[in-house]
Amino acid sequence: MIRGRLIRLRIIMRTRGDSQNVKFKNIWFALALSALCSCGEPIDRYSIAGEIPAPQSAKLEGARVLLVDMSAEGLDNDGVIDETTITDGRFTFEGEAEHVRGIRLRVHQDETYLYGTAFALEPGTTTIRFTDGNPRYAIESGPYTEFLTTWGASPEELAQQRAAAEVRRSASLVYRDPAATEEEKAAAAERAREIGAGLGERKMKRLAEIATSDPDPIKRLLALQYGALVDNSDGVASRTRIVETLNELEAVLGPNPGLIGRRGYNEAWLKRKEEEALIVGHVASDFSATSLAGEAVRLSDVLVQNRYVLVEFWASWCGPCLTQIPYLKEAYEEYGDKGFEILAFSTDDERLEWEEASEEHDIPWINTSDEFGTESPVKSLYDIEAVPANFLIDSETGVIIAQRLKDEQLSDMLASLLDDRS
Repeated sequence: MIRGRLIRLRIIMRTRGDSQNVKFKNIWFALALSALCSCGEPIDRYSIAGEIPAPQSAKLEGARVLLVDMSAEGLDNDGVIDETTITDGRFTFEGEAEHVRGIRLRVHQDETYLYGTAFALEPGTTTIRFTDGNPRYAIESGPYTEFLTTWGASPEELAQQRAAAEVRRSASLVYRDPAATEEEKAAAAERAREIGAGLGERKMKRLAEIATSDPDPIKRLLALQYGALVDNSDGVASRTRIVETLNELEAVLGPNPGLIGRRGYNEAWLKRKEEEALIVGHVASDFSATSLAGEAVRLSDVLVQNRYVLVEFWASWCGPCLTQIPYLKEAYEEYGDKGFEILAFSTDDERLEWEEASEEHDIPWINTSDEFGTESPVKSLYDIEAVPANFLIDSETGVIIAQRLKDEQLSDMLASLLDDRS
């Protein structure tokens, strides 16, 4: 199949039989064949030009700009397509646009992500002009980028979306203002919630219709890359449907990186759920470790003394682990005298770091480690790839009844298990 510009060939046929005309005819056939063969399988190209006006350009001089596949989670190299830097308020990208798909432009200064936007990687020229208003970017590109920014919404709904974005931006400024009171922050959040009510639901409904029934397979892919068909109330069924839809589209679009990445992400999600199903409902493996006081602690002994035990894997260097400590304390204070206990296991390999973090955060529950760090056999016993990770165990049966509980999920579950019980 020949893509790109349509080559029109005019082959002149002569009816007279003299040698001169036969030669003339042969030359035209040779030219036609040569044109077809040299054309081969041309691939359309894209060109992306970014413009940042002063004074913003001075602040962003030297900042890194990345082109990242919108389905980066399922691709190698974190989905990074290309990278450049901002010089004199400009940046450019050029490359082959063999597959149209959704991508993100991300701006980083040092190691800090500043902001970004999404558009379609498609043949032709894309111009991205940074602005100080709402929206932050003015993008001129092809038809798929235009489609991606509206999703077929009515002019009235688009105006409502812009107004909501401006209110959210104002609310964000209030939250960042150290002089703002809690009442002012709450009022800003409420204004943002009210103006955006229903917009998200209408958009996701429209995306679902596009993903399942639009005649253009590229538009269907873009909708899926944006999260169409995801239903958290029935995650396994919805993710399975997404994978099946992407398989259907692959027959038309071929090995599109956006398609491969989105499918890989959802297949990984389904695999994690399958692994969780193998853990929840099974008897917890017993182990022993040592407390900061040097005392030996065995899980089976802790289970005998309590109704429910949370085994919490954490580390002093793990930011997400430390953010969960206030939620763990809340659950411990509420249910610690009702038969609930936490058995924490640190994956630190340095005792001093484990000890200092424990003292700094005033950890009141059973706190243990074997100081083997990533090589800990206890960590391997529970197949821990990353922390935080936790397992809630029913002491009566020794069975794991939940895992990966975070924020208020632990307190909510303990409320259903222990409230109003003698």
